[in-house]
Amino acid sequence: MNDLLDHLAVSGRGMTPAAATQLALAAVLPALPAVPPTDPPATDGDNHEPPWEKVTVNLRPKAYRALAWLVRISGFNKSIVVNRALVVLAEIEETIAKGGHIVGVDPNGNTKALRGL
Repeated sequence: MNDLLDHLAVSGRGMTPAAATQLALAAVLPALPAVPPTDPPATDGDNHEPPWEKVTVNLRPKAYRALAWLVRISGFNKSIVVNRALVVLAEIEETIAKGGHIVGVDPNGNTKALRGL
């Protein structure tokens, strides 16, 4: 998981992992759409977007460890972490689908294309 923080260019600068994660999320999330732009928003029949959609998921061990780590270092609950992760993943997938690339920067300023996300 520390590799992820390195890719986000926030580790190694005297920050706690929680502060680094919150900084990374704050840098990304405000610009992200609530839903992928190609999908119409779900409605409750009166053209009002519902406040939430309850979903049950089965997590593989690696995903569960990632969720537990993110909850621990961010201070957010599982629902918030999953919501944020889905929004970030949608943005990543949209960027790649449009021919773009996701590039990380390590603490030394070296860039690296991130693949297989």
